[in-house]
Amino acid sequence: MKESFCIKSAYQNNTPLRRSLSALAEKTFGFSLEPFYEMKAWNEKYIPFSIVRDGSVAANVSINRVSMLARAHQYHPIQIGTVMTDPAFQKRGYARPLLEHVLETACADASFIFLFANEHVLSFYPKFGFTEREEHEVVFRAEDLLSSHYSCRPLNPDCAGDLSRLRRAMIAAQPVSPVVSVQDNVSLIRFYTEYNMRGNCVWLEPLNAVALVEREGDTVFLLDILSRSSINPEEAAASVCKDAAEVELGYMPELNALSIPYTLRKHDDHLFVRGNFPLDEPFLIPFLARA
Repeated sequence: MKESFCIKSAYQNNTPLRRSLSALAEKTFGFSLEPFYEMKAWNEKYIPFSIVRDGSVAANVSINRVSMLARAHQYHPIQIGTVMTDPAFQKRGYARPLLEHVLETACADASFIFLFANEHVLSFYPKFGFTEREEHEVVFRAEDLLSSHYSCRPLNPDCAGDLSRLRRAMIAAQPVSPVVSVQDNVSLIRFYTEYNMRGNCVWLEPLNAVALVEREGDTVFLLDILSRSSINPEEAAASVCKDAAEVELGYMPELNALSIPYTLRKHDDHLFVRGNFPLDEPFLIPFLARA
């Protein structure tokens, strides 16, 4: 006999259920959603849809409502994320009806729907009308980068002055990419910069700008820039590339405006889209827009 269940949503103020969701996210992805709630960054844009068993979240699919600019045109897509099932409830067929419910009830007004999938479920999402789209990233060799006029230093969110700089930058931030960028995204930016990647922010002097930077071996990842004005990506890359062999951008710059050699490399993430995605040129959804 087919198992019956109910789906609960928008329950972030239900403390036991929210904490159960957070615990499952930590077990599945390695991060908790509790800081997202406690810093008051969890707003009406992020909505979990969960199957609940005995007072705990057994499976979840969340949506995040996005305001996106693609070549200066405004879109309002929905990103699907935090897709997970507790190991104790796997192989019960929860994922399909839960995703179908979300697509039918929460996504009707979306310009399009997108998500990022891991390599174990690449055959799952096409069953729901999703198509995989390739993203590309720009990579500079350090030897090709010219001297930067910017100096940089790490930001410490535990320091009141640095936290103030960080928050001013995120509130005033302009679109980082002319190809595709996200607006009105302060809540997700706060989650990344003040919690999930709090040790990865650097202050670019004298631009009053924040860069989110990560390093892996000889590669520096310039993931995003928060600035009230446009910043030359080559100079920004040069400012953070100390002792690195290459710098990889987490957003797509204007390729025709680049003055030094670069490599256009296929991005590792698996982006799936349902609906009319507006771009037919190389693009990369900025790192800080990925819920």
